[in-house]
Order: sequence, then structure tokens, then C-alpha cells
Amino acid sequence: FRLFDLDVTSPWVWLAMFVLRDFVYYWIHRAEHRFAGLWASHMVHHSPTEMNFATAVRMPWMEALYKPLLGLWAPLLGFHPAAFAAIGALVLLVGQYHHTEGGGRVQFVRGVFVTPATHRVHHGSNQRYLDKNFGSMLVIWDRMFGTYEDETEPVVYGLTGGKAIDRPGAALVGGYPDLFGRMRRARSLRDAACELVARPA
Repeated sequence: FRLFDLDVTSPWVWLAMFVLRDFVYYWIHRAEHRFAGLWASHMVHHSPTEMNFATAVRMPWMEALYKPLLGLWAPLLGFHPAAFAAIGALVLLVGQYHHTEGGGRVQFVRGVFVTPATHRVHHGSNQRYLDKNFGSMLVIWDRMFGTYEDETEPVVYGLTGGKAIDRPGAALVGGYPDLFGRMRRARSLRDAACELVARPA
């Protein structure tokens, strides 16, 4: 079932898929920083204290449980699943470059596309950098919705509040032990559910 019969050979279809994918990713990524139930997983990716290729591939396995479901909009609209996967592979490759200390400062590029400097800010635990620059490939969403921050001071990487995920076992469970502990201590089922959608502690 699909709403539209989109021609996979059309460059306009590919462009539309690229832009829509990036727009949806922006909001999913923003939700991962807003809701404790998602941050408990995503924090694993933010735990390294250096920015390099190893940081890029430090992805929590828990995201595999929910992110595929959040991509179902693409085939339902009529985008070919193989084409959607191809764009996803491109994004992963470019993401390696984003997790580096390199990158130029060409104004046009920085005004439209995510650069390593843009993404370094996103990984910063500096107060001014918290919850900024959620875009995957395009920086325009951050500029439109007020979450853009330029790199103006050295970035301090890692989690806030002295938290650390520095052992393989900790990376496997992320922040879920702490989250489930708060849920168990909740006074009611409603309060426990609220812990899942609360801001990360």
C-alpha cells in the first residue's frame, strides 16, 4: 500500500526523499534529546570524550528497536525502500566525516549543510551547546526552529554532570538502569510512565 506512485528514476523524487528524510530525522533526533526513554539509549553515542570515527560508529543497539518503525512513512508515501536505504547509506558515510575535527568554513556550505563544526557543537556538553544542531545533512531545520548554534568556543565532549559510559557493559544498557530505577520508585503507574517522557535527568 502506498499513497503515491513515485518514479524512482526521477531526480526530483530522490531530492524530495532526501529533504523529507532529513526533516523527519531532525525531529526524531530532537526527541531523543527531549524524552528520557529515548535519551537513555542515545546517550551512549554522546558519551565519548573525543570526536573521531570511533564516536561515529558508537551507536546503541537499542535504536534498532525503534528507528526502523520511524522510517515507515517513506514507503507509505511511495518512496522505493531500496532508494530510501541508499540515501541512508550515504548519510552514514557522510556522518563519518561529521565526527571529525576537520572541516572548512565556506559560508554557503555552513549555511545549508551540516559540517563537522556544526556536529561538534551538537556533541558538546558546554552549556551553550546543549540541545543544539540536531540536523543530519541539512542545517536549515536548526536555523528554522531555533536550535542552531555556531562553534564559538572549544567543545567539551562527553555527558554532563560527570556521567560516563566507559565500559562495554555500560554501553550495552545505556541509561536504562537509572531510568527503570526511577520508574520503580514512582508512586503510581502514571508517574512511572511520566518518567519515560520526562526531560533527561
